[in-house]
Amino acid sequence: MAEPVKGEFDLGFLTKQGNSDSQTVNSKLVLSKQTGAWVHRANISYSSDESNRIKTSEKYELAAQSDRKLTKDSFLFILAHYEKVRFSGFDYQASFGAGYGYKVINTDDHVLTFETGPGYRANAVQNNSDEDEFTIRVAEVL
Repeated sequence: MAEPVKGEFDLGFLTKQGNSDSQTVNSKLVLSKQTGAWVHRANISYSSDESNRIKTSEKYELAAQSDRKLTKDSFLFILAHYEKVRFSGFDYQASFGAGYGYKVINTDDHVLTFETGPGYRANAVQNNSDEDEFTIRVAEVL
């Protein structure tokens, strides 16, 4: 029997008042599903900061990854990531990658994973031409 979809939702709000007023909002939704030898994860997040009623940052992020287990500790993965950050100089940044991952530590209490593989990133630069590049992913996942 397949496991159900698991999810987490975080929501945060911080306000400060004094010589200057500021507000920060953060939210994140993480979904995961395991089916046989596959593990799928997706998350969407939003954050913004405002100071004296002027927005100083705003970020939208969407990411998805699917892992195909090879052994208890090793897997192949494919991932996609999209990010739009206001005031960053980019209209958006998107990346895609694939590769190999290994769980160096894999206990009930702790998991430490390393991932590596080739990828591709597209940067849509504001008021300019786009930048496309090949990448190498080397990641540590706690």
